[in-house]
Amino acid sequence: MNKVLQNHHHDYERIVADVILLGRVSTTIKAGIPAHVLSIIQSLSNEEISFINLVPSLSVTTNPLKILGSNCRQINARSLEVVCNSIFTHKTLALSLSFFYSYFKLLHSLPRAVVHVHLPDPFSIAASLFCTKRKIVATFHADLLGKGLFGLLYKMLLLLFASKNNVVFVIPTPDHINGTSLKTLPKNPVVVPFIFTDTPLSPFQSQLVQSSYSSEATRFLFVGRHVPYKGIDIAIKAFMKVPKSTPCEFVIVGQGPLTSCLRELASTDERIVFKGLLSDSRLLQEYLRSNVFVLPSISKAEAFGIVQVEAMLHHCLCLSSQLYNGVNFVNQDGVSGYSFPVSDVDSLFALMYSLCTNKSHRNTLMTSAREYSLKTFASNDLRDSYLELYHA
Repeated sequence: MNKVLQNHHHDYERIVADVILLGRVSTTIKAGIPAHVLSIIQSLSNEEISFINLVPSLSVTTNPLKILGSNCRQINARSLEVVCNSIFTHKTLALSLSFFYSYFKLLHSLPRAVVHVHLPDPFSIAASLFCTKRKIVATFHADLLGKGLFGLLYKMLLLLFASKNNVVFVIPTPDHINGTSLKTLPKNPVVVPFIFTDTPLSPFQSQLVQSSYSSEATRFLFVGRHVPYKGIDIAIKAFMKVPKSTPCEFVIVGQGPLTSCLRELASTDERIVFKGLLSDSRLLQEYLRSNVFVLPSISKAEAFGIVQVEAMLHHCLCLSSQLYNGVNFVNQDGVSGYSFPVSDVDSLFALMYSLCTNKSHRNTLMTSAREYSLKTFASNDLRDSYLELYHA
């Protein structure tokens, strides 16, 4: 695999791969789908299984000669990511002729490999419609947000894809069926939660956790893109209602089109800190220093909330909107945190203030969230479920 990377010949015959992953963006992008893909690769790194993650680039190539070209990088000893040149991009959607070319070359070179598609992704579906003689695992993350003709075409494409006998549909929670196009699928999906790894902490990181438990001040945290459906303004307004005499702070990580507006909204409260985009190591420290993770999303575009599990694994309890979908399957009321009505500033404030003034209850929920996340999303049984998906 190293030789492939060094020469960039894309001689896929040299790669002994078990799974071809198809994704919308590279695992270097901080978003839900690539985070899940990376978690699969990391969680199964000790197994006799290899991955090729095939994704289009979010940058349009300016060189016509490179339209069918691609670049490789090694993720770990058994995993390679192939990023293909694109001819069109829109936000996280990219059209790449190189993606189709590389995919069919992989199918030819690796006739026994399982294909794992991550939805929503119309181009991965379109490519996989021609794949009829091998197993295809299709993980449903959420519906495509597009409306009108494009949205209708995608739903028709999804139904056609789901009708194939070699496709196994997978959802991370049973609640994913509610309010999504999964209701119209001709087959029942398999429930397999998203998988995560629990990595040992260094002595310094362990000390950060201990400090978060002993701290009189309650530290709230949000991590994600600053876009409308995340409802960050709801969390800011709720936090600003907490009396300034109460020891607490609210750290907001990430950026996006709403960043400047959110900064202006929070400008009168010095307890609210914007930290922008952070490296993985810095983000880990933010989780470890915090007590409460807040997910105030206002739309079912938030279908799971991978960041919730990341926070729980690092001893944060969660406060999340009651969306009646996978978000509330992930965050169990009274076990890992609490839910509140969508866009309800007063209800979120009441929860925040209660946790600020009851340190004992806060710490109990922090411990419970950690234990629950390990059992539900980082267990050996869940690892076996993924291996069964790939090898059954």
